[in-house]
Amino acid sequence: RRCGSLLTDIIVLVVAATDGVRPQTIESIELAQAANVPIVVALSKVDMPGIDVDDAIDRISGELQIYGVLTEALGGSVQVVPIAAPTRMGLDTLSDAIALQAAEMSLLADPKARGEAVVLESRVDRYLGSVADVVSRWGTLKPGDHVVVGEQAGRIRQLLDTVTGKPLKSAPPATPARLIGLKEPATPGTDILVVPSVKRAKEVVDIRVRRREEAEQQAAEREKLLAEGKDPEQGDGDASSAPICVKVPVILKADTDGSMEALRYSVDAMTLELQANAEAAGLADGSEFQVIRRGVGEVTTSDVELAKAFGAQIFAFNVRAANKVTSLAKEQAVPIVTQSVIYHLLDDLKQLVAERSPRVKEVVVHGQAKVIKVFEMKPRRRSESVWIVAGCTVESGKIHRNLRLRVRRGEEVVHKGGLDSLKHFKEDVHEVNKGQECGISLSSFQGFQEGDIIESYVEE
Repeated sequence: RRCGSLLTDIIVLVVAATDGVRPQTIESIELAQAANVPIVVALSKVDMPGIDVDDAIDRISGELQIYGVLTEALGGSVQVVPIAAPTRMGLDTLSDAIALQAAEMSLLADPKARGEAVVLESRVDRYLGSVADVVSRWGTLKPGDHVVVGEQAGRIRQLLDTVTGKPLKSAPPATPARLIGLKEPATPGTDILVVPSVKRAKEVVDIRVRRREEAEQQAAEREKLLAEGKDPEQGDGDASSAPICVKVPVILKADTDGSMEALRYSVDAMTLELQANAEAAGLADGSEFQVIRRGVGEVTTSDVELAKAFGAQIFAFNVRAANKVTSLAKEQAVPIVTQSVIYHLLDDLKQLVAERSPRVKEVVVHGQAKVIKVFEMKPRRRSESVWIVAGCTVESGKIHRNLRLRVRRGEEVVHKGGLDSLKHFKEDVHEVNKGQECGISLSSFQGFQEGDIIESYVEE
């Protein structure tokens, strides 16, 4: 279910008229909502004795509404199609409903284009070698095609029907197939790309490997900066620039419905507070929690797998996780936070937001100098074509040699950088105080204009 929700365009949610909404139904709904995939409800077993179709639709619609699925019967947009497998009742109507949903989403594919597919499952067969169950998403797959799957290149030796096992001549868009010809099993969710030749396949693999290595190197550098107490997200940007606020995915678990309702209310209130604080700080958007699942009872392996898929943390109130669940969470690097006091759990949630949100560095200006005249001096070294010095008067604070400088022209910052030289009359000095005149040259900027403001500042 998790893999399918991340890969599919439309989810057909099968709900039995005899059973109604079950735990697996709720899980499927949560996965669809987290992946933002539209749902078409197939109401099965409507041919069972004692089942009235209209009553079943109304009853199931009411149950689905609790979990945020609003059907057409209640004025929503989710279609409900009654079906019965033994008699094939409603299957044509279900196909029409899927086609209608696809048309609304403008889902189109060109069967004549070069093939693209995605891996649903992969394994090693004793006789066939690496076998991958795939779905064609664009173009057509054919035996003999050269393909790139993740970081491996291969050639399709054979395509089989996933149900009958019979050979297929091709797999046009939306066709499931069993692909034979890969050297190694492919990870579910990996894209398959048809390329014109072996040479091109190797080139694409080399590019992907290089990008992965670069990403790993950047991640290592980020971890190093974090270990040194530095912020890897903050560059040389102005303090007035708004950082990007983040959505924080979480899974909430509680011991009772009442506790879950209180926790849900508190998290919603916390999100509103975060957004209000962001608006007061002049940010375009506020950080918020993305609750991808909430439930009553112990933390389960399904919770851990869902958290892994969406990069979420699990917060549990008054419930525990079994040893096998804890082991799985440790293996998947999914944090589970458990508390018996709800205020402590909310504090942990606030701490998570603080860790995920980029920090804003405050610029503290120590001094300002106004450019009175720009001087073109004789080059000091052969590599220089000209040496530009700004003749300034310090209007506030002091200009210090060891601090960073920025040049303001009106409201715009036209340069930031280090100091090349700071002179008071003809002497090199470490600082110049308010009311004094000085000559300033910067190491990588010569475009001074009269009236510019040079600021000496630090970022805290």
